[in-house]
Amino acid sequence: MSEEKKAYNKPLPEFRPETKPFWDAAKEHKLVIPRSRETGEFFFYPRALSPGGDMSDDIEWVESEGRGRCGLFPYTTWDPRKPTRVSLPMSWPLSRWMKGLR
Repeated sequence: MSEEKKAYNKPLPEFRPETKPFWDAAKEHKLVIPRSRETGEFFFYPRALSPGGDMSDDIEWVESEGRGRCGLFPYTTWDPRKPTRVSLPMSWPLSRWMKGLR
């Protein structure tokens, strides 16, 4: 028996060159987090420059331990984006990762 594959018709993130390490790791079911080499601070969302005082492009990607705490699941029944291809209702976790990100 073969499974019929359904077309994926939901929104995809914008893939940018500076976020390539993040998406490459995600394909391997890993979570990597960017860290400023100058300050040692982790930050998220992935971007070309670290936020804060250094605004440095000297970034390294560190694999997450995969541990954290989930504190809240916001839930929405509408999406302000028009047109939307998101399945509603939807929820997503707000979490604190062991690396200190929230």
